[in-house]
Amino acid sequence: MHEPYGVVAGILPWNYPLVNVALKVAPALAAGNAIVVKPSVETPLSAAAFVRLCQEAGFPPGIVNLVLGSGSSAGTALVAHPDVKKISFTGSTAAGQAIQKLAADRMKAVNLELGGKNAIIVFADADLERAAEAVIFSAFVNAGQLCVSCSRLLVEGPVAGEFEAILKDKLSRVKVGNPEDSDTLIGPMITRSQYELALKYLAGAPGEGCKVLSGGGKLALPAPLDRGFWIEPSLLSGVRPGMKVADEEIFGPVLSIIRFEGESEAAALSNAVEYGLSGSVWTRDSERALRMVKALDTGLIWVNCMFTGYPQIPLAPHKMSGTGVELGTEGLLAYCKRKSAVLGYDTQAPVGWNVK
Repeated sequence: MHEPYGVVAGILPWNYPLVNVALKVAPALAAGNAIVVKPSVETPLSAAAFVRLCQEAGFPPGIVNLVLGSGSSAGTALVAHPDVKKISFTGSTAAGQAIQKLAADRMKAVNLELGGKNAIIVFADADLERAAEAVIFSAFVNAGQLCVSCSRLLVEGPVAGEFEAILKDKLSRVKVGNPEDSDTLIGPMITRSQYELALKYLAGAPGEGCKVLSGGGKLALPAPLDRGFWIEPSLLSGVRPGMKVADEEIFGPVLSIIRFEGESEAAALSNAVEYGLSGSVWTRDSERALRMVKALDTGLIWVNCMFTGYPQIPLAPHKMSGTGVELGTEGLLAYCKRKSAVLGYDTQAPVGWNVK
């Protein structure tokens, strides 16, 4: 049987703050728990509004709760609190490791959905126009600040040059600007530190041997957007494993393009990073697609689609991308304790041996 933990904690990242608070609260309550939500210090207002709406909707007092503060203070206190029996965290791998270590000392259960360096794999037989649209949307929506976005493009050699040209053309027509405008795809970076980190990767890319096909630096926009942290959507070609832009999570509007020859190399390149969160495969060959799904060491794989999601499909991170399960029936049961019961109805059955 499955029983609620009692009180659980949901510690949230700054990207997609409203979506992420809903993804924590809904399964926690459905499983019978109360939850304490701690949003990022960068985006606390969405979670605060969500909790207020829960109260206005008639949720009993103490069921959906809000704590504000930094991860090092409020987050640590939540993880360490004896009444909090389960922690669900979405955020950086470094923060997730710290939470897991602190929880382990108290034998607490954790769900960790962490970083990714995800790859979208395009074979020569793919619909290149549709694949290019998927690549651009995946890599650049929300300025690349999305854990399941694909910041690596693995493209098969025979079509690599053609595909890069298609990407460059489509990217030139993408709008960077005010996220409140319905035709905007790429907004600003969330903070100055994230902005400077992404620019640091871009500045170092040519020195590693990359070629900047598009973008590559700061972007100036007119007032009133001139104070934002804007970066040009950037395409880097000639990327090879071992380069920082190939292996490390940038979390910005930067796409690293790596060429491959054949299925085996594509799978090896995709699996070469320490993360295993998501990925995408584009091919007209359904048998090849299935072989690739089996070969990739990642928790969620889209085939000839991108970001198509259903709440009943579980997301189970691999490797340094986390532990546990979000979404689906398994994601709901992650907020429950397991219990087994053995009922004895036969009053004549032996209860042991060598006992009189």
